This record gives sequence, structure tokens and C-alpha cells, in this order.
Amino acid sequence: MNKRQQKKRLKRALDILNEIQVIDSDYETEGVLYILVEDNGYSRLMIDKHCGLLGLDKKKFIQACREEQEDNELDFAKAWHLWNEINGYAIYHSSKNGFSLERWIERNE
Repeated sequence: MNKRQQKKRLKRALDILNEIQVIDSDYETEGVLYILVEDNGYSRLMIDKHCGLLGLDKKKFIQACREEQEDNELDFAKAWHLWNEINGYAIYHSSKNGFSLERWIERNE
């Protein structure tokens, strides 16, 4: 699969996660602290679609999201390490735009 196809697939997978309502989120300059969503049937259905599209293990994804959380919450920030970012792009999350894939250029200074 070429880079363009990978980018398109990852964008679709992130769009699926954006269909889940975020309960609360917090950020600091170094990155995302947490992205909490309700653990319910709809969220699990969207996670199933997301993981299926990216070839991720759904059980591992949910297990990572549930780590140190209340019974009815999932934290997407805890599953960040499971996403394979595409070279030159980074996954971002903001309270305004949700998940997005942005071009990232590393500068050697």
C-alpha cells in the first residue's frame, strides 16, 4: 500500500473515532493528557469499525483505553501508541476539530 492510500485509510479511521462524543479532554504543550469517551455500545461499534479499518486488535485497543479508567469511560489517549503514523504526518486531537492527520516536518537545527 502506498503512502497516499495509507493516509486516506488513516483519515477515514480517525473520522470514525470523531463520530464518538468526547466527554472530556485535556492537553499540555507536550501533547494530549486524556480524551475520555463513554464506554457504551455505540462507542464499541465505532471502535470495532476503526480497528477493522486499520487492522488493529480491538481487544488490545479497548484494554489500553480502559487502563486506570472508571467502568463507564474509555481514554483514547492511552491507545495512542497503537496507531502507526505515516512518515511525514502526525495524529492530532483538539477539542474543536477532534482527531486529524496533519503534515509534520522535522527540522534539523
